[in-house]
Amino acid sequence: FEKLREKYCPDKGEASSPKKAEQSQQKSHRERLVEFYKKHNPSKMTSVDKTLVTFKGREDQLFKKLEQKYCPATPLAPGVLPPGGSGPSCYLSITVGGELLGKIVVKLYADKAPLAAENFRALCTGEKGRGRSGKPLHFKGCVFHRIVPNFVIQGGDFTKGNGTGGESIYGPGGPEGADMWGKFPDERPFLGHTKRGLLSMANNGPNANGSQFFFTLKAAPFLDGKHVVFGEVEEGIGILDKILEGAKLDKAGKPSGETKVVIEDC
Repeated sequence: FEKLREKYCPDKGEASSPKKAEQSQQKSHRERLVEFYKKHNPSKMTSVDKTLVTFKGREDQLFKKLEQKYCPATPLAPGVLPPGGSGPSCYLSITVGGELLGKIVVKLYADKAPLAAENFRALCTGEKGRGRSGKPLHFKGCVFHRIVPNFVIQGGDFTKGNGTGGESIYGPGGPEGADMWGKFPDERPFLGHTKRGLLSMANNGPNANGSQFFFTLKAAPFLDGKHVVFGEVEEGIGILDKILEGAKLDKAGKPSGETKVVIEDC
């Protein structure tokens, strides 16, 4: 009876077997990785189990690498603030070569960079009609003309589509301080380019903001004080990886015609 009791009715106070402890730890690692990818890169969810097999016994190393890639700690220069803001949110539906990848939802920092945030929001809705170029002030149909892996994905030139055009919603002489070409000034204090998925104004010099913008693919502190960060990806950050995977680039980082990256809707 003693042997039967030990086999079928083990003492609940006994320590868990090594096998059970290992299974529990594996489950904990999996849950942690699922939560991490869910927040930082949902497109990687299908690779969770394969990744854990690859890094079995080296899970601490795996999470350290992921933290370095997606959440790098970047010191801020004097006068530069950490990114963050109040909203509102808007979205961009992205296609590559005509294939829909999904939506990127961005949260704008209207409380920190109101000019850039309102400009982007209105260009998403198209509510301002036509601009000085005669073209609609609207991102719909606009291409991402410059893609640099491990750096930025840039778009917003809806007038020429090659990085030499675009225009803001602001007119010259208005309260926004725009010049005769509608370029509006930088908003200070600057926010830091501290992580992946930030939304920032592209320009060709100080106080020369139009409609072009870029998403950061990693921390880029050398851009601080030169470009206005005015939002961040709230949902769909994995779409940035899908763009990189689907677009065939020339030496200048321009996607080929057959893999053109387009804002299908916004």
